[in-house]
Amino acid sequence: MGPVRIGGLAPLSLSARLQPASGTFRLWHLTGGGPYGDPTNQVIGGAIIVRQVARVLSALFLCTTLLSPSASAQENVAPPQAPPQRPTRVYLVALREFTSPSLDSLATHYRNRYGITVEVLPQLEIYGAQLNIWRQQVVAEELIGLMRSSYPEIADNPEAAMIGLISSFEMYAYGSSAPSVLDWRQDGRFAVISTAALDSGNFMHPVSPDLMRARAQKMVTRNLD
Repeated sequence: MGPVRIGGLAPLSLSARLQPASGTFRLWHLTGGGPYGDPTNQVIGGAIIVRQVARVLSALFLCTTLLSPSASAQENVAPPQAPPQRPTRVYLVALREFTSPSLDSLATHYRNRYGITVEVLPQLEIYGAQLNIWRQQVVAEELIGLMRSSYPEIADNPEAAMIGLISSFEMYAYGSSAPSVLDWRQDGRFAVISTAALDSGNFMHPVSPDLMRARAQKMVTRNLD
């Protein structure tokens, strides 16, 4: 390319060479001056250096962006966790009273149908924190705490599940915003069921024992899955 005239300055050649010297790049001459000659040469030479440095930085940034996510993803991958152990024994316990169906009939049903070991524990009385006298409801978490403290050996057995049933009071849970709950499960092995709301208490149209049995079985089965 021939010389180009910039303003009233001497003709300049736009070709330049970057010559490495002592680990740096030194701009040698442009036509019309030496390495530190005409100020216009210095401006053009500076622009070339800036452009080269920008290309290097862009390449480094691109490499860092492409490599960092994969490395970070490998560091953040959690080791696979073993599935929770499924209980091999089920314990049913009446809380205060559970009238219909009987726990013995429920235990027989699950032994025959699912082939699992089911035992009936002695009835537990509720008192104090388990019953909210203002709401006339029992508290699910407190009932589970009563079961665990009353039968610590069963509670500490990872192969055992314990289900408490009550028919005399409706139930609510600290962990639920609903005014009442039919059942509540904790830690995968402990559950409480209230059937009070399943019986309308309408003496003109009482719920048949067979219907109550079917409802109770459905609630227990749901807490065994």
